[in-house]
Amino acid sequence: MHCDGGPDLFDAWRPLALEVVEALLLAGLPVFDSEAAADGVESGVELFVQEEPGQPVLRLVWRQHPAVQRSGEPWHGVQSTMHHALREVLAAHGHSVRADVPHNAPTVLPAERTL
Repeated sequence: MHCDGGPDLFDAWRPLALEVVEALLLAGLPVFDSEAAADGVESGVELFVQEEPGQPVLRLVWRQHPAVQRSGEPWHGVQSTMHHALREVLAAHGHSVRADVPHNAPTVLPAERTL
């Protein structure tokens, strides 16, 4: 997980991130790991804590295998489909996801109890 803020922000978001990772693994989706990427495993779901006006958010982005051409209709189609699937997995596990364009990378909204 990447975090735009300092260690306190990272630690505050760790419980929610772990819940999300568990949901992804239960759905059979790979989670991106920067250490594994150094060994050639460069695809999966990457989690980011990003500062946004009002509060930070947890975003998920599908990282396609680097051998896949990074432009064109097939690439965009896979991104859109995977981001939709991520939304469905998160909703199935009770996570609140910001309602925006369905093909965008999902943004998980924290429950009041989480932060």
